[in-house]
Amino acid sequence: MCFLIGFSPEFSLWRLILKGIDIMQITEIPVEEILEDFFFCFTSPSDFSTLEHSIRTSGIETPLHVLSTEKGYRLISGFSRFKVAVKLQMSKIPAVIHSDGEKPENIFLGILLEHLTCRTLTLVEKSRIIHILDELNIPPGRIQKEFLLLLNIPESLEVMNDLRNLLKFSPEVLEYIERYNLSLKQVKIFKNLSYYEQTMMADLGLSLQIRAVELSDIISMFYDVSCRDDI
Repeated sequence: MCFLIGFSPEFSLWRLILKGIDIMQITEIPVEEILEDFFFCFTSPSDFSTLEHSIRTSGIETPLHVLSTEKGYRLISGFSRFKVAVKLQMSKIPAVIHSDGEKPENIFLGILLEHLTCRTLTLVEKSRIIHILDELNIPPGRIQKEFLLLLNIPESLEVMNDLRNLLKFSPEVLEYIERYNLSLKQVKIFKNLSYYEQTMMADLGLSLQIRAVELSDIISMFYDVSCRDDI
């Protein structure tokens, strides 16, 4: 478990992982019994063509993680694989089944750690994670002291609130943030704009492939003109 290097064993999140999560063996489950519940999905949409080609060629090699409920299987991870399986009209799909006796936040933590060993999360994805933790009723103090460190974010209530508010921006702004990998500081260029203005400026930035510094100058210019002409 190389991703534990550099973290103290006393850190509660890592103690949880070191203890292990009680899960069942990988098994095949009917695709039709998987609920279209995307509550735990924090990853951003991507092009499915490569994944679809891989699944057509080799099948699904990495199992989904699902939570067994009375209504069906609730997805914890593997949302893209599930969508491709539905598109390809697959009848069954490999999955790791977690019992309903497990705490959802513990399962989610394991999935999150798995993602962090593979790639760096975007700012928008981190914002979605904070939202999920809020919905799971994780105390703000625990999110601040434990999960911000895990997400490589400064341990600050102000930063945590800025992340929470990120999802209030228009979809165009969120797309712009992800495409150009903006920091929280750079995101503030959209803070005082209306929803319509956010969309307009983000569309401009995306269309002209303008980075945050240049877009900030354009927004400032428009703001100065609007103040001067009382628009």
